[in-house]
Amino acid sequence: FFNGFAPHSVFHHAVFCRLAQEDLDELGLRCDMLPVDVGALGDEVWQGIRQRYWLFETYYLPLARLEPPAGGAEEPARASNAGWRRWPTAPVRVGDALGPRVCASPTSDGSADGSGEE
Repeated sequence: FFNGFAPHSVFHHAVFCRLAQEDLDELGLRCDMLPVDVGALGDEVWQGIRQRYWLFETYYLPLARLEPPAGGAEEPARASNAGWRRWPTAPVRVGDALGPRVCASPTSDGSADGSGEE
């Protein structure tokens, strides 16, 4: 699924990531967040799009997997776990690249500051 809830507030986005993890856990799915560096998305990326729907420089890719039955064998540890966020750790961390305007809320004209420019 597209993990795009609250794209203008890193705090609220982290809350929605965590809620998704909890909801999937209730269904027996363990959800990890893999941070993917998308970099700063310039104006050319958003040509033809009415409003930017992603402001962060990091996208948190949700990876859900069905847990093995109780008493079943666990999967072996990955050799390179450095980038993985094993549940239940926080999906968004202090060191993540978030972009220059993560605290700005869009106004009715679509800009972050009411100037009409994005």
